[in-house]
Amino acid sequence: MKQHPLKKKIVSPGKIICLLMAMVLFTLSGNGSIAMAQPKTGGQAIVPLNGDPKLMCPIIRSEVSSIFASWPMFERLARANPETMENIPELATSWEYSKDLTSLVAHLRKGVTWHDGKEFTAGDVKFTFETVMNPKTRTQFRIQIADLKGVEVIDPYTVKFNLKSPSASFEAALQIPIIPKHLLEGKDVNTDEFNHKPVGTGPFKFKEWVPGDHATIVAYEKHWRRRPYLDRIVFKVLPDTNVRMAQLKTGEIDIMDGVEPLQLKELSKDPKLVAYRMVQTNYYGLFWNINKPPFNDIRVRKALNHAVDKKAIIDKVLLGEAIPAYSVFQPPFKWAYTDDVLKLEYDPEKAKKLLAEAGWKDTDGDGILDKDGKPFRFTLTGDNASPTRRRNVMIAQQFFKSIGLDVKIQFKEWHDFLENYQWNPNKEMTFLWNAFNPPMDPDMLARRWHSKSGPRPNQTRYSNPKVDELFARGKATLDRKERAKIYHEMQRIIANDVPMILFYYPIEIAVANKRLKGIQPSPWRVYHNMEEWYIQ
Repeated sequence: MKQHPLKKKIVSPGKIICLLMAMVLFTLSGNGSIAMAQPKTGGQAIVPLNGDPKLMCPIIRSEVSSIFASWPMFERLARANPETMENIPELATSWEYSKDLTSLVAHLRKGVTWHDGKEFTAGDVKFTFETVMNPKTRTQFRIQIADLKGVEVIDPYTVKFNLKSPSASFEAALQIPIIPKHLLEGKDVNTDEFNHKPVGTGPFKFKEWVPGDHATIVAYEKHWRRRPYLDRIVFKVLPDTNVRMAQLKTGEIDIMDGVEPLQLKELSKDPKLVAYRMVQTNYYGLFWNINKPPFNDIRVRKALNHAVDKKAIIDKVLLGEAIPAYSVFQPPFKWAYTDDVLKLEYDPEKAKKLLAEAGWKDTDGDGILDKDGKPFRFTLTGDNASPTRRRNVMIAQQFFKSIGLDVKIQFKEWHDFLENYQWNPNKEMTFLWNAFNPPMDPDMLARRWHSKSGPRPNQTRYSNPKVDELFARGKATLDRKERAKIYHEMQRIIANDVPMILFYYPIEIAVANKRLKGIQPSPWRVYHNMEEWYIQ
């Protein structure tokens, strides 16, 4: 018997269960205790960015730097509770659906002002959603309001959303950030100076942006809730991860997110630092076009799943900082997620047997399986942006070679990968992920698994009429228990169709100086509650 291509240490079931139970609030300090302190007002936090925040208008921002820098300057009608993923009021105080789920009325908070002193009203909400609906607006939010027919202003503090069809999932769109009508009406939001001098209603307001160096936001003293504890936050442009690590150690920056497991091993030696862990609304794995031979044969798809030891990958690549993934839904969606699905565990002998049943055998003795005179040969593609993702691709190649497949790997530069490759219908196999930022609802997974996902076909070209039907049923009821049953059934069907190889649900790691308090881990990293941060 061939030696395991990756010597492994099994991640214990107990550890996995603990991680699932801890979820987003699993916060470890250097000595294993949770630090508590009374908030103080004053001081600043310095936060690193991996690039310039190019577009700080929140409805058209796309790269991570712009999202982080603009997040505390803008607000939404509702924000997601990091523990339950349910909407909680922000700029709206309440909302209700019509009985037939074809409209939603939101009641707005009074006494809210934009950073320039103008009052926030229903006109701003209508303007924001109509701007997102405009096909000329370069926004990622449009797909999330596909059910929206139009917006009515009932009075200055009441707005009505009219929907094309019943849509329980539209409530998630209340998490779209609101922009000011009085500053952007009649202008091109894609290019307006507002992108570099934003005005919001959030707890922090814009002060300055020095391209290539930093952007600064300061406390908004007249915020409707209260002023934030910090006087200012400086977002420092530091593209090099090694530089970020060095400056975190010296205290030149206060926090670093996206910490790789190997980096955590080094940073954990510093007693001044504290690590925060959070299960993400994300999964990683290998995608293929299931209509493209040989991946159109379910026996082949099952065999390749059996060939990959995800527990060993988690241990060796992520040093245990992940949870094995089996469902295309993610654990933070507690009410909709289930792991009661088909689990194709690591079994290389079973993989070989399934491939033989599909006609793939080594007929010429060269160590490579073949069928009808053609070797089982394909290219596995990844991106260059993450050392962890690169290692995943290289280790997957080892697993596939161990069962007799000839696998070539290639790595694309980040922007080339995103723009030209991940959606390419001619790709053979790609290491990809499915990430969620607000708005969040299980229905958003339609872009991956509905046969008519838009604006582009889903990345595996997956199509199952029953899954399409379940997506429609899931949107047609507000009953949480009924929706959960629907999404559980959907997860089981997709798992049985084996449209990809799921690897793991990653645990996002952030490391901060212990003097920075108030950080609350969440499924979308640690930057969602900067108004609660303070310096001890």
